[in-house]
Amino acid sequence: MDDVDLPQERIPQTTDEVAAAVFIESIYTQVRSAAMLLGKVKAPATGEPVMDLARVQLLIRQLELLDESAALLGLEEQQMVKQSLQELRMRSEERR
Repeated sequence: MDDVDLPQERIPQTTDEVAAAVFIESIYTQVRSAAMLLGKVKAPATGEPVMDLARVQLLIRQLELLDESAALLGLEEQQMVKQSLQELRMRSEERR
């Protein structure tokens, strides 16, 4: 989670592909935000690590809500949500 390597993929062509790409990017954004709030990444404005477990719990809850409606997502999106949720839960527990 410290270094997020975004896969190099072709440019989305269809409306569904664009929607999937936007969705996955939003998950990456949540994971990066959680990493920062867990002190894993320095805040850009201050250069200092930030610890805000309450906000991390909000991000986890958002992913839980997505996971609850995973049947509406494609397989790649379902896997992304589950993997991100598992990783954030584990890292959050490590910080408590």
